[in-house]
Amino acid sequence: MKIDHSPQPRWLPLLLCWLLVACNSSNNSDVEPPFEPRATTTAVANVAGTPETRSTPFMAWPFDLAVDGYIEEEYLLSGEGNVYDYLDDAAMSPAVTPIATDAPFTTRLLIRRPENTAAFNGTVYIEILNPSLGHDVDYIWQYTHRAIIDDGAIWVGVTGTANTIVQLRDRWGQDAGFTRNNSRYATLEMDSDDQLWDVITQLGELLKSGDGPQNPLAEYVVERNILVSFSRTAENVVTYAVSFHADALLPSGRPIYDGYFASAGTAFGKRVNQASGGPRLPPGDPRNFFPGDVPSMRYQTQTEMLPGFAVETARQSAPEFPLVRTYEVAGAAHIDAESDALGRPFLEQDLNRSDYFPPGFCPPVTNTPLRQSGSASALLIALDRWARLGDEPPPSLYISLLDDGMGNLSIDFDADGNARGGVRPPTLDVPAGTYIARPVPFAPCFLLGDYVPFDTATLIDRYGDGDEFLRQMQAAVDAAIDAGYLLPYDGDVVMTDAALIAAGF
Repeated sequence: MKIDHSPQPRWLPLLLCWLLVACNSSNNSDVEPPFEPRATTTAVANVAGTPETRSTPFMAWPFDLAVDGYIEEEYLLSGEGNVYDYLDDAAMSPAVTPIATDAPFTTRLLIRRPENTAAFNGTVYIEILNPSLGHDVDYIWQYTHRAIIDDGAIWVGVTGTANTIVQLRDRWGQDAGFTRNNSRYATLEMDSDDQLWDVITQLGELLKSGDGPQNPLAEYVVERNILVSFSRTAENVVTYAVSFHADALLPSGRPIYDGYFASAGTAFGKRVNQASGGPRLPPGDPRNFFPGDVPSMRYQTQTEMLPGFAVETARQSAPEFPLVRTYEVAGAAHIDAESDALGRPFLEQDLNRSDYFPPGFCPPVTNTPLRQSGSASALLIALDRWARLGDEPPPSLYISLLDDGMGNLSIDFDADGNARGGVRPPTLDVPAGTYIARPVPFAPCFLLGDYVPFDTATLIDRYGDGDEFLRQMQAAVDAAIDAGYLLPYDGDVVMTDAALIAAGF
């Protein structure tokens, strides 16, 4: 399946709107009649000034959104919700029951949206911001922002853990040696991570509530909410789909969420109440699997394969689960050179640091240039088309594993040391080196990939010259686009990278 993902002229949505008389109209059957949401919002103003006096959002996008017609805003989201536990944990039932009610919360939302409402495509990606580094990180946005912008979607990041609430409210600005923003997040409140489930529900409900004053997207017609996250909080996406999706309904009975994208996580779901049994569900628990009642994707890099993450145990096949896809990207690392390049400016801006990842105690590696963003972007857009139009996404693809006959699995590597099977980035199918997704065995250092380039003699022996290398790479790019695992924009990025390698022949 080839998706035309080239940016549309900015006048085209306006023309279509005029022709169809459909923009911002309740005639769209996917749009909920206005209702009163449970959560409320407060806009947080930005204040210009010196690094010591200015007030700007933590993790504000450090690049210019205006060139793409996008703007960024921040809101505080407040409400009251329940804390839950499993109704019958021993039976591994997904059903939940409240164990505490009316638990207050105030968290924050970072919104990146088209400035022109007519350019909006109806889809909102709600990302549970990743807390693994002790503060929020917008990994899904980093890896897929180009596709989100080109498609005209809205991205909403939500702070979702008690630790990151404390970091924003009590530490940001002080740990970094300056005092700016000390009052920006003074009212944030979340006593435990177990409050997140109703935060997610009430946020999705709010964004679909129509043009009321509490909706930060009141001027937009929100047709679809897709819940996404990366790594540690991908487990929350799975658990929400398993235990909350079926009951998270709008007044009309339609679902609040229309799709789920769990990226680079483990094989396990998050417990709905971590205080009662630890952070994760155990291996073999059926609640680790998407229920298959709504379009859902599990997207994995090679880093999460064996051991620890155990994602090979969470594979779900399409015949049994027609609304679930599993994608394992060969050669891709949990953190790659592109993520480092996008994350570093934010750290310099907001934490006065230049060291993004890994920590200083990790062995030195050559951060892998194989970009996971290409396949992640294509599959995220495919999920939107699946939820919106019912278009079948590309089939699940799994990295090839070897079994020694005693139940011990290992990745199947070719003679170059690159993994076989899985989603194949063109860079891996036309390799210029060995892409190592887990260079060291200990955490957290193994999250960063390594790369060993072929020497010039090897490149010449394999490809002859740079022109042949580029010809083969273009063929691999075209095949990946046709199959639905790459978008044209990212194909151009692959070819730009390849041209630098070809120049060295």
